Amino acid sequence: MTIGDVILSAIFLPLGILCLFRPIFLLYLFAILPVLRFLPATSLTILSFGSINIYVYDYLILIMALLLIYYLLFKRQPGNRLFASPITKVIVLVFIWDIFIGILSFLKGFNLANVLRYLSMDSVMFIAILIPQIEDINIKKERFFKFGIIIGVVFTFFGIWRYFVSYAIEATSSGTARTLLGNDVVIILFPICYILFYSDFFRKHKMLSLGTISLLSIGINFAGHRSGWLALIFVLIMWYFYSEYKMKISWIPSVGIALLLTFILILPTHRIIPGRSMVGDFVVRISDTINLEDENTQERLAKWKYSFEIFKKRPLLGLGRYPVQTLSTDNIFARKLLHQGILGLTVLVILFYVIFKQFKNSSFKNHRYKRFLRVYILAFILFSTFNTSFSDPLSRVFFFFSLGFLNTEIVIGSLSTIKEDRL
Repeated sequence: MTIGDVILSAIFLPLGILCLFRPIFLLYLFAILPVLRFLPATSLTILSFGSINIYVYDYLILIMALLLIYYLLFKRQPGNRLFASPITKVIVLVFIWDIFIGILSFLKGFNLANVLRYLSMDSVMFIAILIPQIEDINIKKERFFKFGIIIGVVFTFFGIWRYFVSYAIEATSSGTARTLLGNDVVIILFPICYILFYSDFFRKHKMLSLGTISLLSIGINFAGHRSGWLALIFVLIMWYFYSEYKMKISWIPSVGIALLLTFILILPTHRIIPGRSMVGDFVVRISDTINLEDENTQERLAKWKYSFEIFKKRPLLGLGRYPVQTLSTDNIFARKLLHQGILGLTVLVILFYVIFKQFKNSSFKNHRYKRFLRVYILAFILFSTFNTSFSDPLSRVFFFFSLGFLNTEIVIGSLSTIKEDRL
């Protein structure tokens, strides 16, 4: 263990124990995890036993498992109501499917430790079952959402620091400079959706909210993915259609100022080749995106083509194992077809179908809250269509946060219905 790991262990071990008594803190620790990837001299190891390393991620999963066992034994929310929720059912279904794929992976040569590692990472989805069990979660959620803004701002400042100070700059396959990971986009989108669709405070303070969104957009810029901007544009379009007429009109000058501010802040981060303008470079990049002859586009299409070729040979289960880096694809659906065939893709489609059916069937008291969760999940799925965020456990935890808050509305709503029926 490095010095950084020792410090991390000294902080997270007692905080994890505290979570057993204050479960809401577990959400904060999970949210902090992606930030820890940027800490120097740390491998995120919290304990070591010989050659066996236990990472912070594993430790938090263990805490979550203990909390779930405790709640199920003492029935804070009656188990029959919690597991009657379609969200809970589909989460259990997806995890059982992951166990099945883990067994196939082991039979095809995967080391048992690697199989357990994959299952450990996938089990973060149970956060969607834990959240409805947390006492007074509807009161505590507001603080957590505001904490998400802090996380987004921290990411942005990491990107700025790494670009202008430490020069920890990477290049994407298309030559774009970036200082954050591409999948960090879905973490930054979380507070943006909260500010636009739900927060009462930011709703009343237009310039502060737009200034914050402009700052968070810089973080998306440093993630270096065009699909990140596509997801952001989608969120802004959805906000426009959901907003009242008066708000659309009153925000027009503010939006203009915010766009100008964003452009000014992003401009210094683009290193344009001599003889070319920023506008020209932008046009070239857009052209490359839709140009089927472009090298990067060809590489991506080749991965998708390979997935469909495997699907034709093995339609039901594909390769029938967990993905490996050499065969990775950056499209969530092509990835499923490649590694788990039509059955794995069906499980994924069932997950998405159940989620959006619940948005339709659940009676939210606050429609803006419903829009916040729905738009964020849609933006997450849109971004995952062109990237691997759905397979990145540290990024998709925010996806399962959203499912957990949706699940809370379903469980609480069902309990309210029971009380009304009894009366």
